[in-house]
Amino acid sequence: MKIAGAGLLCALIALGGFATTAVAKTKRTAWVVVDNQTGEDILSLTINHKYSDEYKNSYTFDKVLKHQRKSKKVEVEYNTGAFTTGKDWWRVSWVQMDGTPRLFYSDPQNLRGFVDFMEGAGDYLIPAAFAAAGAAAGTACTGATGGACAPAGIAATAGAIAAGQALSNKMMNDESTKGFKQHILRKADEGKTVTITLYRRRKGSEIVIKSPSGTSRTKYSYEDVELTGKQKDLLDDLTAEQEQKLQTAKDVRVNRRGQYDYALIIDCYAGVKNGGSANTLTASFHNSAGEQIGEGSVVPQMEKGRCYRFAMYANVADGSTPAKVRLTTDGQDAVMVDKITVYNSRGLPISSSGSDNKSGWCLSTDPSDSQGSWKRHVYQGVCQPSVEFDIDS
Repeated sequence: MKIAGAGLLCALIALGGFATTAVAKTKRTAWVVVDNQTGEDILSLTINHKYSDEYKNSYTFDKVLKHQRKSKKVEVEYNTGAFTTGKDWWRVSWVQMDGTPRLFYSDPQNLRGFVDFMEGAGDYLIPAAFAAAGAAAGTACTGATGGACAPAGIAATAGAIAAGQALSNKMMNDESTKGFKQHILRKADEGKTVTITLYRRRKGSEIVIKSPSGTSRTKYSYEDVELTGKQKDLLDDLTAEQEQKLQTAKDVRVNRRGQYDYALIIDCYAGVKNGGSANTLTASFHNSAGEQIGEGSVVPQMEKGRCYRFAMYANVADGSTPAKVRLTTDGQDAVMVDKITVYNSRGLPISSSGSDNKSGWCLSTDPSDSQGSWKRHVYQGVCQPSVEFDIDS
């Protein structure tokens, strides 16, 4: 009886050791790449991968992915083991210029909740999303067309990119796998590449997910992103800001040709409306003795009620080196100066004052212009006819 008991104990220990080995799960990784075979350039691309609720991998690429090119490889995590129950779920979305910017997304279950999502997106599509998307859209749109897009095109593209990122964030934070395609990774896929190919064919469009262990297929859909209310206002701001940024870049290039000794790029946005002016703003350059050695002037223009950036140019007396620049207005239509950057004749920045925030210098011959909606944005709480800045030579 004792011998049999000992044998049984040994058997149980052995069985326990076998069970421990069998159920042990192993964490593994694989690489993922997207192959664009849609016939059009992709302006922004997002890949989402979930391994049940244990691992979540999300990547967004804001560089243009040309037709018949592949994205860079990114890493995803998963588990394998005899008794692991997790599964791999995949989602991909992208923005293309198909006449107008369109958001495409993998749609294995005919996900028709997209419009409802957009209507209830709320804070998903407000300033932070547009700020990031605006920069991405400017780069992507320019890269896709070989030249600067029209501001309206950039704004619309930014809206599509922001919508795609917002939808991605929402779906990754949701434990549901609705809208995701299942493609299970196995031991054979460890360290290997999973290729997600996007096809647009005459007889139908599909996404093919292929790894060493197998192949999965799913369809995709698209939406023309339409924004309303606050979202449209934000895009209007983006349109105007992008237009003035593009113009600023041209202004700096002008100065690189040596047409002027100095260029001033003035950031006139400090969170207020009507930051531009109908009056003339003059920039006078002074040497260390206080003598004026040159000047330039401009009437700061606005786009859609906003002033973002404008340029001024000046030549100085031969052999003179400016130590200060003084900005002066000739009227009561206030202009806001958030930041001023001085460029030399080679188009290189040599001095900067102020910062990109919601407070700036108010220039006006009427001190009371600092009141009302401008009050909390005006530096030192008062408008003045001129302000002076040092130049670091």
